[in-house]
Amino acid sequence: FDYEDWFAHRWTQRFLHTAMKTVVPGETTTFYLGGEQVDVRLPAPGAGVGGVLFSDLCIPSAAGQTWIACIDNRRRSEGEEEEEEEGEEYMEDDDPEAMREKFKYMRRVIDAFAADRSTDFWGFLGNAFYDRDGDNTADIWSRFSTKAKSKLFVSVPGSHDLWVLGRPEVSSEEDQCGHGFMQHNGQDVKSAEDVGP
Repeated sequence: FDYEDWFAHRWTQRFLHTAMKTVVPGETTTFYLGGEQVDVRLPAPGAGVGGVLFSDLCIPSAAGQTWIACIDNRRRSEGEEEEEEEGEEYMEDDDPEAMREKFKYMRRVIDAFAADRSTDFWGFLGNAFYDRDGDNTADIWSRFSTKAKSKLFVSVPGSHDLWVLGRPEVSSEEDQCGHGFMQHNGQDVKSAEDVGP
């Protein structure tokens, strides 16, 4: 199964190429993507697995639009006041250098886990990049290592992956409503192999 086409719903400036490949559980399988070697390993049946999951990263991209203010990985709701403890510093998204450092740190953490053979998977459990138009997602993914991209990846959409401000009451017609997220993070292709026209 191979599929290549422009995104059909939202983020239509993006292109998707995906293919279903056969691997042997418990063994490393090598593929070449764009001339680069990619080693993929599926755990053996019944073996333990290890992984790392992230959620609510709110990492803006230097190349994209910041759609929502993020403070120390926490979102302030309208009218909500947060007390700052003495000596506690918050990294606001209006500090571009601080945000770049935050992203570099997150990328180093992901790459460190991905390089470890005991890590079988990693993933985002919602609200990864607070992205409306796909530019942040494309830029941030372009910066992950091939090693990280070759690990099994799981993702679950969060409210900010549906409506960038997190709630339908403050939604916009420009919100992706999960369509861009779903096309970019396409999964479960084997279970859907015989579904459709």
